[in-house]
Amino acid sequence: MNSLGQKPYDRYGVFRPTATSAASVGNAVSIWGYGMDTNCVNSQRQQTSSGSVNVVSPAYFQFSGALRARNCGTPAIRNGAIVAVLAECMVG
Repeated sequence: MNSLGQKPYDRYGVFRPTATSAASVGNAVSIWGYGMDTNCVNSQRQQTSSGSVNVVSPAYFQFSGALRARNCGTPAIRNGAIVAVLAECMVG
């Protein structure tokens, strides 16, 4: 809640539910975030990257899209629902 007592949906009018099933290899996934960028004009502005899931394990999945540093906490979205939250972003 912000200082006006608003929850994210109240403020932005967008709700992303948690997915009812995990992502599978080959699923299309998009990541929206405010990561650091080598292009100063885009750095820390909302950007999106789309790709597909390459590896799935009980602890993580790998994604083929471009990712920038400092995107931790960003949701991975499939079919409008959150399938994962980036907790440790390894770019390389």
